[in-house]
Order: sequence, then C-alpha cells, then structure tokens
Amino acid sequence: MKKIISFLFLLQTIAAFALPCAERVEKAGWTYFSIPDKAYPEADSVRYVVSKLFNPENPTVFFSQGSGNYPVLIYYDYDDGRTWNHVMIPPFSVKEYTEKYNFVVIAKPGTPICKPYTEGPPPLIDTAFGDYTIFNKFDFLDYYVEQLNQVVDIIRKRSNPKSPFFFIGNSQGGPVVTKLADKYPQKVQRLVIQACGVLGRLTGKGYEHRRLMDIGQISSEEAQKRIDEVYARYQWLQEYSKSDRKESPYSDEDHSAIMNDVSWNFDIMLPRLQNINCPLLFVFGTADIQTRENDLLPFFFTRWGKDNLTMMPILDANHTFMKTITDPETSEKKQEYIGQEVFARIVEWFEKKE
Repeated sequence: MKKIISFLFLLQTIAAFALPCAERVEKAGWTYFSIPDKAYPEADSVRYVVSKLFNPENPTVFFSQGSGNYPVLIYYDYDDGRTWNHVMIPPFSVKEYTEKYNFVVIAKPGTPICKPYTEGPPPLIDTAFGDYTIFNKFDFLDYYVEQLNQVVDIIRKRSNPKSPFFFIGNSQGGPVVTKLADKYPQKVQRLVIQACGVLGRLTGKGYEHRRLMDIGQISSEEAQKRIDEVYARYQWLQEYSKSDRKESPYSDEDHSAIMNDVSWNFDIMLPRLQNINCPLLFVFGTADIQTRENDLLPFFFTRWGKDNLTMMPILDANHTFMKTITDPETSEKKQEYIGQEVFARIVEWFEKKE
C-alpha cells in the first residue's frame, strides 16, 4: 500500500512539474514531448522539444548536447510578473531560422527540462538537480545514440520522406551523432561535429600538460609525470571495464561513472569517420585544447580517399566559442561570445549543394 501511495505521489509531482514547464517551453517557441524509452525501459522516459513552427517539408536539425546535466530551458521570473524563458541548449538562438528549418533538442536522462536562472555559470554536473542516480546510470554513449534514434524515427513519421535530416553534435554530443551516422547511415544527410576531438576525452589532457610546459607554468619533468598518470588512468579504465570490480581508487567515483568514462574514451570517433559518406563538417576553436587533434583529420581523409570533409576552424575561440579580442589601442584582452556567428556559418554550409 505504501508503495502505491508513493508511486501516486510521484506521478502527481511529475504532473505538477510538467505543466508549467511545458508552458514555459511553449512561450519560448518550442513544443515539449515525452515518450516511453523502448531501448532502455528501465531508464527515464525520452523527453525532447521541437521548434513550434514545424514544417514537414523543411530540413530538420537535431542537436545532441555536451557533457553535464544541464536543462534544456532556463527561465527567470521578474518581480513585476514578466517571465523570461530561453532554450539554452543548443548554445545559440535558432529563432531567425525556424521558418526554413525544424529544430529538435533532447533532454538528458533524469534531468528536468526547465531550471530557474541563477547568477554565475552553473556546475557542469549538479548532483542535486533532478534524479542524479538516473542521469549517472545512463550517461554513456550507447544510451544517447538509441535515445536520439527513437526521436529521429518519430520525427521522420511527421516529415516528408524526402526532407533531409541534419545533425549537430556538440562536445560530448559529437560521438553520439557520429555513432548514429555510422550505425544508421540512411537516417543522416549531413553531420556537424562541433567542439569535439576525435580521440576521446583523455587525449586533451596530454596536450594540456605539454602546453603548460611550453608556457613555463610547469617543468618538463612535471609535464611528463602528469602525462604518465593519464596513460595509467587509461590503462586502468580498460582493466576495470573487463573486471567485476565495483570500487575505484580514484576519489569517490562509482561504477556507473567509471563505465561512462570508458564509453567516451574507448569507443572513439576516428575509426567511425572512415565509414561515414554523407557531408561532414568539423567546427572547433583553435584555442580549444580538447580539439587539438582535429588538425590531423585532413591527413586521414586524404589517406582514406574520402572527400566529404569540410574543416571550419574558428580562430582564437575556445571550447565554448568565447573568442579572445585584443583592443588595438590599449592592448587589453577581453572575451567575446561568437556562438551565433558560428551557427550562421553552419547554416551556410547546410545550404551548400555538394
């Protein structure tokens, strides 16, 4: 009886939350959907938002977000009754493009769609936000691929069979859309990898230690020591993934978090790119240490005899497309967000005829 009461209370809580959140999403120019997760029934339902001006004849852009349990929408309620509702994922405004394109954004597992605005940057992973147990358990590559695939199939039924589907994978979303394109090539007409390296998460750690050595912040001995620790971590991850151990000597990591780490560091993008034949765009900031290996991609594609790669390096921009601007008069440096400009260039590429 207690279990039934608890379950009913949970349903009431979800219903009470969903209605105002759906209204906020609607005011922001999107429509909220929730479906049972057929690929992982024990997981959270698959929840996503679609731009309100959905036209079955238009191309549809699917956005796979980066790391963390960020909500899709941030809102702010003013004292005078006004409300600000803004879809933060993807990290650019799509409002001016919704007459020509449909947009779809999928929520993270165990993560509420909406969250109130707070001062300062939110933490990458907020263990107090939503159902962190669900998020942690399903924050791995194959889950996100099948989560996205289910939504793709639903949107395809709503669309003209000839309307193209485009995909943007941002940071952690890069491996997601790449594996989807490799596994289901007929579903992907264009692919954008944004702010993501092709050799796994740990590779950038090595680059970072060498960079600190180059600018004199650490000695060459210290850099090598740190890089050897990265190697040791990588080897340990592989050994752990093949064992039945459930405890980690690395801080307070649990089994789910470690296995998630394995999925992003061993099921890497580079080998999959050789199998992908649709037009492919790599967008990355040249000041982003996490994407440094992407400069090697043209060599690989030439070696493979493939000509479907377009490189779009964003000069002096970092991982989140903040660009360092130097004042010519004072030599003072400041950070300027250029994400909207970057997205405009991506749209131009969408419209190019191959």
